Amino acid sequence: VIWLGSSTSATTSLGVVALDPAQMKVKVRAGAAVIDSEIIVLREDWTSPLLVAPDADSRIDLVQINKATWAVAVKEGVADVSPVAPSADSGCVPLARLAIAAAQTTIATGNITDVREYVHR
Repeated sequence: VIWLGSSTSATTSLGVVALDPAQMKVKVRAGAAVIDSEIIVLREDWTSPLLVAPDADSRIDLVQINKATWAVAVKEGVADVSPVAPSADSGCVPLARLAIAAAQTTIATGNITDVREYVHR
């Protein structure tokens, strides 16, 4: 994956961030990348739909972008005592993992793990 833009925009391009004020939603920042020789462009920031925390245990969700359609989605993980992040769907590239605890009411920066892969040239 090659993130396009200046060194500053490359680190924020397609980055997943918490909303301010915090909610049970995340935002994917607009940006571009070259993935498998294809250019992916997200022209505007994307905000997830409302995420609902599990009643018991915790889970890990995956924010991903489809390489063909450029559609962003949150793939919900399975609540468990020891949750495991779901794999990206076919044709999708993972952007971030979201740690969602039981009865959680907001997503903060500490709940987001960046999983974008960088290639430096």
